[in-house]
Amino acid sequence: MPLHPLLRRSLRISAVEGVVAEVVGACATGGVLTAWSIYLGLGPVLLGLLGALPFAAQLLQLPAAMLSRRAGPRRTALAAVAVSRQTMLPLAILPFLRFSPFVKEIVLLCCAGASAILGVVANSSWTRWMAELVPRPLHGRYFARRNVLCAVSSVAGSFAAGVALDGGVNAAAAGAVLTALALTASAAGLCTVLLLRLQHEPAPDAETSAPTLQEALAPLRTDVARRALAFEVAWGTATGLAAAFYPLHIFGELRAGFARMAAFGSGVAALRTFAAPVWASLLKRAGPRRIVVACAVGLTLSPALWMFAGWGFLWMLALDAALCGVLMAGYGVMVGALPVGGRLGAPGRAYFLAAVASAGGLATGLASTCGAAIAHFLTTRAGLVVAMHLLFLLGAIGRILAAVLGLRMVEDAAS
Repeated sequence: MPLHPLLRRSLRISAVEGVVAEVVGACATGGVLTAWSIYLGLGPVLLGLLGALPFAAQLLQLPAAMLSRRAGPRRTALAAVAVSRQTMLPLAILPFLRFSPFVKEIVLLCCAGASAILGVVANSSWTRWMAELVPRPLHGRYFARRNVLCAVSSVAGSFAAGVALDGGVNAAAAGAVLTALALTASAAGLCTVLLLRLQHEPAPDAETSAPTLQEALAPLRTDVARRALAFEVAWGTATGLAAAFYPLHIFGELRAGFARMAAFGSGVAALRTFAAPVWASLLKRAGPRRIVVACAVGLTLSPALWMFAGWGFLWMLALDAALCGVLMAGYGVMVGALPVGGRLGAPGRAYFLAAVASAGGLATGLASTCGAAIAHFLTTRAGLVVAMHLLFLLGAIGRILAAVLGLRMVEDAAS
């Protein structure tokens, strides 16, 4: 279809912005946050809190969706992105300050928390902005290409950051590398804001009324939505118990280094991107019930692989990355396809997805905090390795129980 030159320009700039945004993530999240926690010597409790922050911030999905609709998605996205991608900048001077270890740990938690909270607002408003900007017939093709570019940038950026971190052989070198990564993330964040400002604002939707509380709570009115929320809470609880300790297990017990840790995390994200369109086509043929069963069985194996993986069996982590990337994409496609939008209307589907993300994120964050408390209790008695393996086992059992709720959700949707 013929595109207006202004729209064509905005779409090209958006693709470039996505590539640069992945550089921000590679230098400020994931393995880099783990490196900061190791550099500052965080204990199990604070490590669990650090891991819980991105998930707990998902509780703001619903307020973020309402804010985006009231203030306008472009304006909200620009403000949230501009601030959120500078929140890690204070860490650049942290290695050179003579603060007490406790103060430095609090600074890290505050920066990571602000980044997680504002990131939720930014992602929610940006998604709504792009939904209005990109013509609906082009959605699938355009975002598929953009996601591929972003996945390649994420893998390359994360691996480069991991190699740089592995080069920090002592505390001084590690502090210098972490400072350089924080400055790189800040510079890339400024570039993304400039690129976003170059994209035009599309014509507003016909629906311009402010959101109401009844619209926001509409997802709770149907059995399908309530069971979806229950499933997300159960799944988030099972996943969150050991969420903060997977990176520590890679770096500590497995001695795999930050480069391999980055390859694992970015590999999972890239496979999710590539697998989602395949699951969408399978959903039409096989139906959601078979997808839930396949994903539940496969993802239940993930914690077991971590329990038995050792220095000589790092291939298990590659297998786990493939399992998680492909099967988590299946879950995302299945939840997004639940027959709720037709009953609640267009705004209802957005609020439903926001409510699901909020419930799952809150459950994961609380479970991660509880997992940190369990690890702290067991570390003083049996060691951190035993504590992590117990959390992996509890996570596997919890995923089996969550899968049962997933089957009930699908059966209700089919009826």
